[in-house]
Amino acid sequence: RARPIPPPFDSLTPQIAAEVSRRWREPCEAAFEFLASRAPASLLKLIADDQLEAADLTFAAEIAGRIRDSVSVVGVLRPLLHHPAAVVREGTIYGLVNFLDDELRSEVRRLAVTDSSAAVRTAAADAVSEG
Repeated sequence: RARPIPPPFDSLTPQIAAEVSRRWREPCEAAFEFLASRAPASLLKLIADDQLEAADLTFAAEIAGRIRDSVSVVGVLRPLLHHPAAVVREGTIYGLVNFLDDELRSEVRRLAVTDSSAAVRTAAADAVSEG
């Protein structure tokens, strides 16, 4: 008898949701890493669905940076640079660091100067200085 799929995994396709929920009953880094390697579109969907708590969302955003589909990753993560939680903005910067084109680099550079969080400013400054 199948166990019910817990949120937020219940928003994924039935097969992926079942695979993930057999291993993890709640969001965690290991679940996000599994999704990034086995079902990257599902990880991006979890992020885009806006059902994750800030602490989970920051890890999901950072791990999403390992996905090779730069257009999809940037499309999902870019809006999170303006998330109300500083920890999410910081994780998003780490997730985007390998995808910085001129426009995104400029946006991250602005965060390095103007963000209210010292951790975000530091992450942003490090990200733009790496490339």
